[in-house]
Parts: sequence; C-alpha cells; structure tokens
Amino acid sequence: MARDFDGVGDRIACGSGASVDNLGSLSLVSWIAVDKWNPPGANSRLINKEGAGQGWLLFTDSAASATGVYFNVAFTTTQLTKGAWNQTTADGQWHRYFVTYDGSTNNTGVSIYFDGRQLSYNDT
Repeated sequence: MARDFDGVGDRIACGSGASVDNLGSLSLVSWIAVDKWNPPGANSRLINKEGAGQGWLLFTDSAASATGVYFNVAFTTTQLTKGAWNQTTADGQWHRYFVTYDGSTNNTGVSIYFDGRQLSYNDT
C-alpha cells in the first residue's frame, strides 16, 4: 500500500520488537521522493529503531546551505555516526538510500549509497 505524506508528523510505526534489538550487522534500504528538504536545523528520520538508550537511525539533516544523509548507532556508552553532505536531491523523484553496517563500533564499518552510488563521507 502506498502512503502519501504531507511533511507534518508523518510516519509508519512497525512496532519495536526485541527481534531487531542489537542486530550486529545489518542492511537498510529506504525509497523516498522529496520535493523540498526540511528547514535548516531539522532532520527527517527515514528508518530508525530506538529503545533504552540504544538503537540505530538513518536520517537526513538540513543546514543553511546543504542537506546530508547520515547513519547513527547509539550504544550504551557511545555513538557512531557516518554521513555525507550535498549528496542528496529534492527533485520530487524516487531515490534509494541503502546502508550496510558491519556491527562494529568503528564508522569504517558503515557504507551509505544513494541511487547505487557510494557516497563520500564527512565522518563524525
């Protein structure tokens, strides 16, 4: 079933079962069509799993002059983040974001792709 989002508080909740806690390695894919990005300082969660201070998140983040896509893993005592600025588009067309993560605490274990092309990163 296709969904139409108006950009205000939209989401699809798929539950938060324990079977997706602490997955270790994983791959995520998200197809999105964006007409315009959120205002500077706002981010949009594409896919996320949260709970008890741990989880993972694929999101976009907007700044005054750029928009980026990021993957973040929150561990009990630290976080891992990897992302890329200026490598997304808001043209109203469908685009695929794909992430692979090897389950490590090192951001070199994360690869992010946009329409099949691996992005160059500004690691944090």
